[in-house]
Amino acid sequence: MIKLSIETTKRSIREQYFPIGPASDIFVNLALLPNYETIKVGGGVEIRFVVTDEKSEVVIHGQVSWKRPREIQLPGRVMPAGIGVKLDDKSYELIEERILKEESELSDLSMMMVGGNYIRVRHDIAQVLKTRDANRPTLPPDKKGSDQRRQPRVGISVPIEVFINEQVANFKTRDISMCGMSFETTEPLKEGEEVVVILEDRTVHKQFILKARVARHIPHPDDARRIIGVGVLFLFESDKQQKELMNFIIRNS
Repeated sequence: MIKLSIETTKRSIREQYFPIGPASDIFVNLALLPNYETIKVGGGVEIRFVVTDEKSEVVIHGQVSWKRPREIQLPGRVMPAGIGVKLDDKSYELIEERILKEESELSDLSMMMVGGNYIRVRHDIAQVLKTRDANRPTLPPDKKGSDQRRQPRVGISVPIEVFINEQVANFKTRDISMCGMSFETTEPLKEGEEVVVILEDRTVHKQFILKARVARHIPHPDDARRIIGVGVLFLFESDKQQKELMNFIIRNS
């Protein structure tokens, strides 16, 4: 059993150890592991968070799910060396209650999508997602367009579900970037309409939800009157959602 004691703040626990919610493995940096060579995948782990801003402790348990002996350089990102820890069910519940309970209802919904359990977007939830933050400021069209073009697009073909016109429809992605995505469809959607996109990251058995706005139609190369896809721009509501998307793109590209 590996026992670690980490002194930190509640906010740091959320941002550094649970950046995409408790459904993910916890990352523990190599600098906190003096006996790294003796650690084995599948071995037990006890982590004691000493929460300095609340003068309390949170003790969680799990198993080592993977090891990374050296950092990995990726475009625009460095993945540091360390281990991943998969929590037991009791620890998941404790983290949600003690650390992550201040997250928004959208993030709370994502946290419940654990272990491949499918949760369809109910009508009442989808309506909340579509109507919340009505006063959220938006960029001018020319600004959004220029930002979109600067973001590299990655060709990823994965199934998604989109809440449109009071119902959930199934699609498959064509490409995706940190600003938006396009998906295959022959049915035109109203430009400017807000939709709710359900993405499933099967590598970590987790689903998450993003709001988006229909930006353009993709015409058929041989017949401009027909369309083969739709492009949408993401409407992020938190930094956490951007981190979730970045992880999704890296894992699936």
